[in-house]
Amino acid sequence: MNTRPAIEGPPTRTTLSASFNSDSTCFVVGLTYGYAVFMSRDCVMRTTSDLRSGVGIASMRGVSNVIGLVGGGQPARWAPNKLILWNVQANKVYLEISTLLPIRGVQMSMERTIVVLKNSVRVYKFDKKPDLITSYETADNILGLADLSVSGDMLAFPGRTPGQVQLVNFATDTVRIIPAHSSTLAAIRFSPDGRLVATASEKGTLLRVFSTVTGGRVIELRRGLDPAKVFSLRFNPTGTMLACTSDKGTLHLYDIPSSKSGTDNNTGNTGAQTAANTPGVGFSDSDVIVKSPTTKVGNAGNGESSTTNNSSTRWGILGQLPLMPRYFRDVTSFAQITFASVDDSPMPTTSANSPANNAEDLVGVSRRVGSSRNGQPLSSSKDNDYSINIKPNKGEIGWPTEDEIIVIGAGHDARWERFQLVQEQTGERNLVRSGWKRFMTQI
Repeated sequence: MNTRPAIEGPPTRTTLSASFNSDSTCFVVGLTYGYAVFMSRDCVMRTTSDLRSGVGIASMRGVSNVIGLVGGGQPARWAPNKLILWNVQANKVYLEISTLLPIRGVQMSMERTIVVLKNSVRVYKFDKKPDLITSYETADNILGLADLSVSGDMLAFPGRTPGQVQLVNFATDTVRIIPAHSSTLAAIRFSPDGRLVATASEKGTLLRVFSTVTGGRVIELRRGLDPAKVFSLRFNPTGTMLACTSDKGTLHLYDIPSSKSGTDNNTGNTGAQTAANTPGVGFSDSDVIVKSPTTKVGNAGNGESSTTNNSSTRWGILGQLPLMPRYFRDVTSFAQITFASVDDSPMPTTSANSPANNAEDLVGVSRRVGSSRNGQPLSSSKDNDYSINIKPNKGEIGWPTEDEIIVIGAGHDARWERFQLVQEQTGERNLVRSGWKRFMTQI
């Protein structure tokens, strides 16, 4: 009887990354052997391709047949400094873009391809000959943060100083700097109409929303008191609500004031508010007090509307007492629910003969996809060798319809969850889990 152990076990079908397209109707996952595209609402697989090697970054270009792929996993399909624009319908390479350093993030529109590196963001023309249009310097951007508006006319990414956001308006050829936080950014997200941009820092206790028209702060939101790693931010289709996930395993929903105004939705103008709208003045993550806005919300059942005040809903009259701690006056979420956030072990990624000239540039590279922001640098590499560990992104939010939210997570136990936003007869709004699936079982 042969009792010798197998030299190699069966190949594992692991999801390295996951991200939504611009309207959250589809999501793409990078796999240890290729990629797959799913419909968001029911998590039914739309297409897949076996490339026999790993894809660490996968990004969708709207609802077109072109997706962006960067090698990952062990072994990686392509070098980490090469972006492959893949024609899904033809199942072949459409074009390639190469850089000198590993690619941290990818964003695409019908006109432009955005490549995020450690200290720069490069903008290419989307064409068979992808000419470099321009590039922007950034602070260290290990997570590859960047977001492209749905229209493709605006781009947001970290500034040269940690905590700052650079807003590029391609239509007007202007750049605006927003001093959003005092610590390194962890998340950036445009509203669907591009009038708002939401941010979170690595501290993860406060979320801030700014007007892209004026640069002024619209509202500040309290996620919690304890530091947390923010996974994802996402606005609803009309831009009146914001969702947030973190490593606390909770999905939070917040009301957002009208985006027609670029300033706080408060009476009066405090010194903190003045600082918010003054170029060059930054925020700490604990220095601004914001009154709770009153927001009209529709009733899905009968077309009526009700009024919900976040602060009074959470703490009532306690929030109005002058000597109470600031937390009781902060704007908090009106609804929250837990989601699957199983902490996967890091995934090794290797690719020999990296073109990077400095070994330090290859140390602890974490990989993100589209809106993914929670990979963790955990290992080092040698000269001319690309060797890293990746934590698959969790808690990636999609918001395809006003009352339906999708949360996906990559890793060994890749999951899809659907939540419904329901309004009770009392006017209170709650989140209800309406479906979940381990989507890798379809492949």
